Formats: sequence, C-alpha cells, structure tokens
Amino acid sequence: IDRAIQSAVSQFSVDQPRRLVDDFTWGADGHYSATMLPEASSYTLVLDAEWPVGQTPKQTVGVTVYLPEPALRLVCEQPLAAAAVVRITYTAEHVVVGGTQPRCTVPQRHLDHVGYYAAHLLCRELATQYSAERESSISADCSNTESRARNYAARSREYRAAYYAGLGLVDPLQAADRGGPGAMGVTPGASA
Repeated sequence: IDRAIQSAVSQFSVDQPRRLVDDFTWGADGHYSATMLPEASSYTLVLDAEWPVGQTPKQTVGVTVYLPEPALRLVCEQPLAAAAVVRITYTAEHVVVGGTQPRCTVPQRHLDHVGYYAAHLLCRELATQYSAERESSISADCSNTESRARNYAARSREYRAAYYAGLGLVDPLQAADRGGPGAMGVTPGASA
C-alpha cells in the first residue's frame, strides 16, 4: 500500500507539480551554483529567475537545472558573483511522509484523487494476479478467477478515470484507446 501511495504521489507530481519561489544565494562566482534549491530534484523545472531582485521593471536571467555527477546544481546563462541573490520560481515534487514528523504537500482538495490513483494501481495488480491463476482443477473456480480479474480490471479503470476527472485532465490511456488527440502520432489541428 505504501508503494502504491508513493507511486500515486509521484504521478500527481507530474500532473500537478508544486510551484515554489525561493530567494537563492548563488554560492560561487561563475555560471554554476555551489548548491541546489532546497526542494529541487532532477525533475525540477526552473520557471523564472529574477536577478537582480526587486528591479522595476523586473529583470530576469536564464537559469536551469544542471545534472552533473554527483550532485545537482543550477547553471545561469551569465556569470553571477558569489552571494548574488536570485529569486527562483521552480517546480518540485509533492511529499507525503508519515511517522514521527509527518508531512503532506498534496492540497487537501486533491487527497482523494491521489487515493484514487493508488487504488487504481492496487486493483490493477490484483487483476494481474487473478488473471495469472488459470490452472484450477474445478471449472467453477476457474470462471470465478476470471471474473475476479475482470472485476478488478474494471474497478482499476474506474479509479484511474476518477483521478483524471478530479484533476480536470484527459486520461492519456483513454485518449489513445479512442484515437483522440495525440494518439498514434496524430497532432491536434494537423491535416492529413
């Protein structure tokens, strides 16, 4: 269950990433920062970088995440001085942690939707488990197993649909099944 919840939180992070703003101190002279934004990961996108901070009109610089080994850093299109403060707007993954110091960044209105996605994953696993159980000596048990697999698969689709509907998004699998936009390389607005 914990694995399914974490997978659901990861999917939610893709569909509805957190948007954070930090005043980041550039820790070294040059194009590359010495450290990284506090909540950043390799999935982080830098949406905006204001430097110098507080100018009217607002001035921006190009900043992105640099993925060197062994640690993430930021890279700027122009060299910055150590201790320069850059106001960075960026995306971050959601966090759901229990235990002695619980933390949940999923908005309250979307907790059920994340639960629906976790339930979708669990029902899909149950459908797979029951569909693999074909060798039964009694034919009634075999048909019961097939019925279970079919029922769990249907429930999995319902939970997945509830997740995407709750977020106001189109389920990419349903769009592909129906030949909708993006299915089989079809681009919306493209002529044949």
